[in-house]
Amino acid sequence: MRSDMRVKSAIKLLLLALPGLAILPAPVLGQAGSCAYRPSILTLSDRLLADLDSKDASVARFYGRDAAYLKMNYGEMGKTQVDAMLDRLMDKRSVGATAFSYAYYLSKLGYDAAGAKMGARLDGTGANALDLTLMRALAKAGRYDLVLDRVRGVMQWPDKRYLIPMALPFIDNPPDERKRLADLADKSGAPLLAGQLYASLPNYDPWKGFLKRNFENIGFYNLKASFVAFSAFNFDSPPVPDPRNHFNGVAYRQSVQKFAAASWFLPGSALLYEFSAKFRFEPIYGKRAALKLKEAYDRGEFRPDGPVQPGWLLTYRALAEAAGDPRIIIDKMQKVNIGSRHHVQGNAGDILDTMLAAEAIGPWLKSETEAFPEIPALASGKLKTRWPEWQTLAETIKAGGEPGALDKTFTRRGMAAELFYAKGDQSKLLALIAAEKNPGYRQQLEADFMARFDRLCSSSLYFPGDALFLRNSTIHRFDALSK
Repeated sequence: MRSDMRVKSAIKLLLLALPGLAILPAPVLGQAGSCAYRPSILTLSDRLLADLDSKDASVARFYGRDAAYLKMNYGEMGKTQVDAMLDRLMDKRSVGATAFSYAYYLSKLGYDAAGAKMGARLDGTGANALDLTLMRALAKAGRYDLVLDRVRGVMQWPDKRYLIPMALPFIDNPPDERKRLADLADKSGAPLLAGQLYASLPNYDPWKGFLKRNFENIGFYNLKASFVAFSAFNFDSPPVPDPRNHFNGVAYRQSVQKFAAASWFLPGSALLYEFSAKFRFEPIYGKRAALKLKEAYDRGEFRPDGPVQPGWLLTYRALAEAAGDPRIIIDKMQKVNIGSRHHVQGNAGDILDTMLAAEAIGPWLKSETEAFPEIPALASGKLKTRWPEWQTLAETIKAGGEPGALDKTFTRRGMAAELFYAKGDQSKLLALIAAEKNPGYRQQLEADFMARFDRLCSSSLYFPGDALFLRNSTIHRFDALSK
């Protein structure tokens, strides 16, 4: 009993000591209104929200929150308009809409007023879910007690694997604030949150202390992958110890840590980590590729909040170079299924083929080069076979072909969308998407390209670590919105 009282007292003191979260704003949200791609972002967001009324609205329901968030960031929306949009999201059962709306009102109105605004909607499961956007908003509103209640409700020391990135909503806080929240979580029986936060700190001493206290716990190994991923937030962190050290030696663990570390600054999707996990974290050329990516990042060749294509292609080329024989990587990429909002919903190899084609043909479409390009060096057998189709379609587009006159096959419509985007022809890309008769594919195109254009503006959908943890979703930073 006395021990429980001491823990509760410590928690209370920590709650009082923990300041408001100094959350960093999105990179350039203040420039959203002046961005050249703003009209396209708003058009695609409006269309995706309108597609909530489609007979097949599964994609629109999944990405409805992103469309609404983009409308808030780039649109001129008044309070009444925002309220109506959020009500519609919830009424249409858009995925996570209740938690999303509650998080918005928490950020704009405060805890008590947000509860009053949501009313009976708070009685449903959506408002009580372990939603990362909502956890961030609750913490921002000063309700760390509710954050910890939700975390403890999911797990303490489990007998099964939990890879939920509970610390991610707070990863952009200064280290001292992450340390205070970690201490609070540790004392209140939330080891997953505590361990992830401790692992992310630049000072390794608190993390070492957590390891010493918990390394022999039966649940530690089940959470180890999560701890590895957060320790990699600092690229040069030492590898996480493994209870099965005889199985996973130091060299192997260093390689895995580097795969995760590179994924923190890759945009859009952790291709290197997904590839490595599929093929048992190959410790030689995978680690070499991670180090090459870090060098490219340091040189400014890509940004985690920038366009996705450069990061993917640099990863692909780094792996191919490190392996020595590119065919090893080309063939294996066809076996990597990866979560992505890209309209090509298949394996990583198919997406990379599309990116290679667009990268090669784009300059020709913009008349920056005279001759049509050769087949890209790292093209798969599929792309080599289809290269004449890419050329024919590109020639039609360069000659002024209208979207409605292009070939009607499903695959070629996606190819045409890529080429219009590579050419920089926003109006024809939007017309092509609007003409798409398949509602599911139309919504996938809308979701894909509204996010691409956002990454050319203020990257408001970006969140640190989203490539590694969130795949095709995000944590919405309502605290970063100007209104």
